Amino acid sequence: MRLILAQILVAMSLQANAAEWRFGALTLEWLDGFTYQPQGNSQRFVGPSGEQVIVTVASLNRELENAEVERRLRQHRTFAENQLPTLASAKGKVIAPLRESSVGEGIALFSTGTSVSRITSEYFYLQFLLISPRGNMALFTVEGPGDVPAQMVRYRPLFDTAKWQ
Repeated sequence: MRLILAQILVAMSLQANAAEWRFGALTLEWLDGFTYQPQGNSQRFVGPSGEQVIVTVASLNRELENAEVERRLRQHRTFAENQLPTLASAKGKVIAPLRESSVGEGIALFSTGTSVSRITSEYFYLQFLLISPRGNMALFTVEGPGDVPAQMVRYRPLFDTAKWQ
């Protein structure tokens, strides 16, 4: 019951404090207060409490043949199932193991949550991988001060707003 109430409160606050993020054909609503701070080839954002979000998008601007779409979907799913758990465990103690869910219109979402050891405070590392029905992919890593369960409740609902045009 508490988890449901927390998710409702997060959804309500998201609607009140949302900013649209656009990455090519992908859009989603995000929390206000994040600033774009590119670093190298990555799309990096920093939040008001020092959270860091790194976004990597693999999206095509052209239509693919069905066989190519299927190949890309298998490739992205294999990456999610094999690499996300490996990356999560390399960062620290996995609190939220790999989970798959659906968002939007046929978009698959894979997520993990890791508690990272820091001397001074709790630190979290979250991964969210979106795969569109047409073979596009976007990986979001979110990390910063805080505990995994609370941050998963804060960030996971944002991906329900994901749309590929």
